[in-house]
Amino acid sequence: MLQKLLNELNSRKSDLFKDIFIPKVWNCLNLSHEEYEDGLVIVNEGAFLLQTIQSFYQDGDFDKALSSIDDTPWLKESIAYSMMIRTSTTFDYNNDGSISDDETGTFLKTIMLLPYLKQMGVTMLYLLPISKYSKKDKKGELGSVYGISNFLKLDPALKDKSSLTVEEEFACLIEAAHMMGIRVVIDIIPRTNSVESDLIKDHPDWFYWIKNDEIDNYKAPWITEIGASTQPHPKNLKYVYHSENTKRHLDMFVESPQNHPDWDKYKHDLDLVKKHLNVRVAPAFSDHINDPQPPWTDVTFFRLYKDHPVDSVQYLEKDYPPYILFDTIKGNLFQGNVKNEELWEVLSEIIPFYQSFGVDGARIDMGHALPKELTQMILDKAKSNDPEFIFIAEEMNPDNALHAKQLGYDLIIGNGFFMTPRYKEGYTKDYYTRIPTFDLPVFACGETHDTQRLAAREQGGKNLSRMLTVLNMFVPNAVPFINSGQELYETQPMNLGVDCKPDEDENLPKSDPFYKKLALFDKYQFHYTNSTDLIDILKEVNSIRHKYIKHINRGEFKVTDESGIMSFEFTLDDTLTVLANFGTETVEIEGELLFSTNKNKLAPSDIIIMKGRKEWRK
Repeated sequence: MLQKLLNELNSRKSDLFKDIFIPKVWNCLNLSHEEYEDGLVIVNEGAFLLQTIQSFYQDGDFDKALSSIDDTPWLKESIAYSMMIRTSTTFDYNNDGSISDDETGTFLKTIMLLPYLKQMGVTMLYLLPISKYSKKDKKGELGSVYGISNFLKLDPALKDKSSLTVEEEFACLIEAAHMMGIRVVIDIIPRTNSVESDLIKDHPDWFYWIKNDEIDNYKAPWITEIGASTQPHPKNLKYVYHSENTKRHLDMFVESPQNHPDWDKYKHDLDLVKKHLNVRVAPAFSDHINDPQPPWTDVTFFRLYKDHPVDSVQYLEKDYPPYILFDTIKGNLFQGNVKNEELWEVLSEIIPFYQSFGVDGARIDMGHALPKELTQMILDKAKSNDPEFIFIAEEMNPDNALHAKQLGYDLIIGNGFFMTPRYKEGYTKDYYTRIPTFDLPVFACGETHDTQRLAAREQGGKNLSRMLTVLNMFVPNAVPFINSGQELYETQPMNLGVDCKPDEDENLPKSDPFYKKLALFDKYQFHYTNSTDLIDILKEVNSIRHKYIKHINRGEFKVTDESGIMSFEFTLDDTLTVLANFGTETVEIEGELLFSTNKNKLAPSDIIIMKGRKEWRK
């Protein structure tokens, strides 16, 4: 498919594409351009894309998973970059001071970004959802990519100007990434779906319904006998179901409208269903009891069982219609007797659809809330197509890594984003020390698309971001994880999710056009034109990591913390030491330096990488 695109670019680039402004840092190959001010260059979009592809193009079956060409173990040697296609190549391409609808990110523009990623050592491109999503009851300007309305269709907004279909342009991105030695991992969401899902019209009984005139009252019931944000457990059910708030909540639900005499008349327009039948799909909410988050207005939960949870039936005072509650959400802990087998079959076919494009792995969003049997069904079907296909568990508690491993997962998210930035509390050393003992590899990450930005942390900010990003390149049993924008010291989070303060969307100056905007929901441009040293540091550090990767993954690993100097020490064959100064005093380091920003002086917030054991003096 990439050859088809090349042919078109060679023959029609001038009339398909026009001159555009791009960040100078994207042009790391120094392709044809015109210099401009403020960190920008001018390129012909078609010519730049053509030259980018020509720089790495090679013959081969790159439209298949990369394991079909190279089946050597790769996970622990990879570096992951988390990207939201819609945002990561959004840019003010005509330099008029605003982002128009045709300036948001696309699959083809992402190909232009691949050399930029490769220079930082990226070998795993982790894509946030790329499926068609609904803008019904959307959040922000664009809506959330997690509000999937059709698993087996790609987001049409990710298509660019070529004559290829959006599916063919996605296939081009996969081939291009594979040619550069970058594997592609996707996010799938089998637990939730859009409140305007394409499946509703034919399968309304796969969803939960409430009275439309109750929508202003709809929210997770507050259970006064239970503390804030508590995981549901069988022992809590008696409090949940005896609560008057729960009883009021359950009374909002109604049976699926499929048997209503006017369902067929209105089912093609859910607004008419609301108006004439007074029913609507129930929004989702957190599976934590008393979580303060408001309902997720754009998504709902699938009805995985046709009956109520076995553990909950004893507490029901009457025969309620299917309902959403903390227990029905948690299919891993609370199951019914009657599986929704047709739905399960549909959910298990999502990944095989994307495997037809050659993707190399997947993260299962809210996989922790799926029944074990369904999880196994999803994993087994994908692994039967590609035994080397990797699965990432959205498991943030490392103590559950063994359980994830037993289910068939290859990697967990972990909670490094919470632990490693908290040096003063002692969490940083503790977490790094424990990582080699986890039953599965973990993402070595200081931030994700759901968390506070490292560069916005009160403890260290930009300096902390630089230190942890480098340290995470040298952790055994871990995959370094760079969140899109992290290399630019972005301070605005992509989402006000985990470990964020309520006003995090105000991290940018009020004069910034993206003040109070969130990349997960709005038109947002990362600050590619800001000066940053981290991209150059990652280039240099990655070459050291690549040289010592076997050493890192095999060797004896010791973490020490003396006077604010944290040290990673590997002692197999010869010694490799990585030093990070979390303290307040500069020290002089003696030894053979491999990387340093200030020769042998390790100032506060600096990193030094050296051969041999550390020796220092104040």
